[in-house]
Amino acid sequence: EGNYLVAVDTVDAGVGETVLIVSGSSARMAAGMKDCPVDAATRLWLLSPRGAIESLIAGHELDGPALGMSRTINLPGISVSVGEMVEALGKVAGPEAVARITFAPDPAVERIVNSWPGAWDTARAKALGLVADRDFESIIRAFIADEWGERKRKKA
Repeated sequence: EGNYLVAVDTVDAGVGETVLIVSGSSARMAAGMKDCPVDAATRLWLLSPRGAIESLIAGHELDGPALGMSRTINLPGISVSVGEMVEALGKVAGPEAVARITFAPDPAVERIVNSWPGAWDTARAKALGLVADRDFESIIRAFIADEWGERKRKKA
């Protein structure tokens, strides 16, 4: 409650159509959410909230002529499988967090997620100086620091 989500509809979804938003991924697993509706081999292209903010700021600061005629940039990110996310979660949050995860594939969700690109060409973004997350472990660590750290600060 009180949370907002801003999303850009790049697929022209219509009223009544299913729209999925990947948020928090296995970092949320550490917080107790456990059901994974896709297979461990499923690949996703990800950019952390920190990375997205840094890229948007860096993009805003770019010199217009550096962009040339095209103003389109695929922001840098990482390509990671769900299994690799779970492995990273184990390294950061321990086996207890991983033990909470159950794979409960949902064919409708898998059909949608498998239609997304598992990787993007981000060479242009990188050439312009935008930076991707180092790895999925760093995304989990940032989530823990930002989300759990914020909760602790609010309680104090």
